[in-house]
Amino acid sequence: MAKPRIFISSTYYDLKNIRADLERFIREQGYEAVLNEKGHIPYGNQEKLEEYCYKAIELCDILVAVIGGRFGSESKDDQYSISNLELKNALRLGRQIYIFVEKSVLAEYATYKVNKDNENITYAAVDDIRVYEFLDDVYNLQINNQIHPFETIYDITPYLKEQWSGLFQMLLSESYKQKESNLLNDIGTTAKTLNQLVNFLVEERKQGDQAIKDILLSNHPAFDAGAPGQSQLTA
Repeated sequence: MAKPRIFISSTYYDLKNIRADLERFIREQGYEAVLNEKGHIPYGNQEKLEEYCYKAIELCDILVAVIGGRFGSESKDDQYSISNLELKNALRLGRQIYIFVEKSVLAEYATYKVNKDNENITYAAVDDIRVYEFLDDVYNLQINNQIHPFETIYDITPYLKEQWSGLFQMLLSESYKQKESNLLNDIGTTAKTLNQLVNFLVEERKQGDQAIKDILLSNHPAFDAGAPGQSQLTA
């Protein structure tokens, strides 16, 4: 039976325990977790390793992004880390996304926002200011930019469980609405067909009456009496 595939995106060393707990939780729900460190991503020899991470997202249904204080491994575009681009690729592909940010990082992000032009300030919650620059990008997204803070896995799993239950209910509701819509379309099509049939029969009836009149008139004795070359009856 097909299972939803859920890609876990984050830096590894600072969040490996969170990743392990998420994998266990996802499997308990009956879904399939996709983690790089568990060998779930097949690597080829034609492209850079990070490209295969992005390709793996194409085969997943959901991405859970966990953002902590480490910037992580730089991508081919040094403005972003690989985990940053994983999230960006999931957005580009239109995948369902859930974003979690460490509470200490989120608290200090408020300080960053009012000190963007201050090059002398040092931040305690992150190892690279680009973490906050990426959060700017996330908050500026038009969709999929709901961020949930966390300290432990227990701030993440209940939220996901509630969200996935709501998502399932929404899909069921949309399925029912689609069936109702299809039924209404069928009724509308049937009504249109019946209307066309009624109009057709009315026209046929009109034509039928006229045809009867034409037959009666063409066979009336009065028409025979005046026809040239034909004998007339006398009393």
